[in-house]
Amino acid sequence: MDNLFFLNGLPRSGNTLFSCILNQNPDLCVTAKSPVVYILENFYNQLEEEQEVHLANFPDYKSFDNAITGAVEGYYKNWTAPYIIDRAHWGTPNNIELIKKYITPSPKFICLYRPLEEVVASFIKWGTENDNIIFDSDMNQDELFERAIEENNIISECLYAFINLVSTVHPESLLFITYDDLVNKTEQVIERTYAFLGLPKYEHNLNQLDQFELNGITYDDEQYAGKNLHKIRTDDIRKDVYNLSNYLSPEQLEQMQGTSSLIEALVNARGLS
Repeated sequence: MDNLFFLNGLPRSGNTLFSCILNQNPDLCVTAKSPVVYILENFYNQLEEEQEVHLANFPDYKSFDNAITGAVEGYYKNWTAPYIIDRAHWGTPNNIELIKKYITPSPKFICLYRPLEEVVASFIKWGTENDNIIFDSDMNQDELFERAIEENNIISECLYAFINLVSTVHPESLLFITYDDLVNKTEQVIERTYAFLGLPKYEHNLNQLDQFELNGITYDDEQYAGKNLHKIRTDDIRKDVYNLSNYLSPEQLEQMQGTSSLIEALVNARGLS
């Protein structure tokens, strides 16, 4: 499936904004947070179980592989855009191997990055300003922070995949985009994206965006996490400016900045910036 590309951005790093811009192009579609990665993972886990039973007795691995590939192709069967960018935590070692085996041997990845202290502060800010099922209303600052970065939540899942991706994937197969560039140099970022994907440019209207919608479906954030998690400005692209110390203690800020510095040093060393 050479028409399928992959987006692994950190949360609160412009994933929805990026998607809403590109989805103006009828020939290109960026997904919501996609279940395709879980379809692949579940099928592959089933294969490992079958190896011990049915496939051990009748080792028709090729047909099983066809079923996995067919499941991915079937998910997009009725989508009209010829090119798709699938958004998920694709950067884990296992997921990269699944892509190469079942989707395309030469995948292209887009990575959206924002300093981790800004990611965590933005997530906590959203959680304290909107009804949600992630943060409790009576949490103190330390509890909010621990909930934001706890293992297996939105941030940690994407962060692990992101770090592995920028550490291991060949630089020519990876487009690194910072949140600051996305909001301050939007036209340049979009041009770079089309060039990276090898697709013709499209004239986007950056002054009139729509909320995320795909196949006639919109996010139901209240069922997933909480109100307004994926809401964007539709008439202006800019970065909210606020004091990070309103949401992070000095120790927490220092901890997150240390991780950000390590990531940025890695990105610079690999020539991705």
